[in-house]
Amino acid sequence: EFGNSMKESMSNDIILVIDNSKPPENKYLPKLLKYLDSRKIEYKVASSPDDVIKYNQDYNIIGALSTGSDYRVKDGDEVSSTALSELKCPILAMCFGYQSMAKSYGSNIDSDEENCGLFNLSDYDESHFLFNGIDLSQQKVSFCFHDYPSDVPSGFEVIAMLGDIIAGISSKDKYGLLFH
Repeated sequence: EFGNSMKESMSNDIILVIDNSKPPENKYLPKLLKYLDSRKIEYKVASSPDDVIKYNQDYNIIGALSTGSDYRVKDGDEVSSTALSELKCPILAMCFGYQSMAKSYGSNIDSDEENCGLFNLSDYDESHFLFNGIDLSQQKVSFCFHDYPSDVPSGFEVIAMLGDIIAGISSKDKYGLLFH
């Protein structure tokens, strides 16, 4: 009996993908789902605040990934902000997800001309587990953003910079990267 209940609880463990992408293209979602599928990682995709709440009740969410988007943070971020307030698990937020996370935790968000392309980080914390085994000193990373936090949210530390733009933050169980 213990084995069966343990198996049931293990099969209920999922990663929640917080889908911030803009229909109909949802261009920031397919590559992430392909990555999870290729590693046979169980996940559910939350595309609305109601999805976040339902999956949080029905599953044991062991981690969440918050996607990028063609939306702008100033236009709203209901799915991402609901996930940040409801979930009690580690969250990795990328691009729009990162901007939304920084805003939710108190950062001011600045806007500028769109920056898209491959760029070298000017600084990053090589000892942070997100960068374990990755030498970003010579490797470019993909960015496409208008918005970025102008300051570090309370309780977070900077783990990456792109010039004078904060490109990565970390707290106990919340992580944000401006790049993909």
